[in-house]
Amino acid sequence: MSYDVEVKDIKKKRVGNFWKDVFLLKREEQRTGWSFKAMILIVDELVVYKLSGGSPKLDETRTKKNPLGPIQEIGPKLIEQVN
Repeated sequence: MSYDVEVKDIKKKRVGNFWKDVFLLKREEQRTGWSFKAMILIVDELVVYKLSGGSPKLDETRTKKNPLGPIQEIGPKLIEQVN
């Protein structure tokens, strides 16, 4: 018998300039929280293998830049249409 557990509590919050975010020029997202993962393998009521991991504290900021704004995301789709 095996158990696979994954528990997390992650909160996302947009930060930065509102207008740059609306026009898809620069989007900043701050993520905070924690995560825990575990796998336990049991044979005949005896734990034969366990693996645990995760992140006790998550605090990161992700930034996505599009210098051309919405045109930058449309460009690859137009190229696919032509080909």
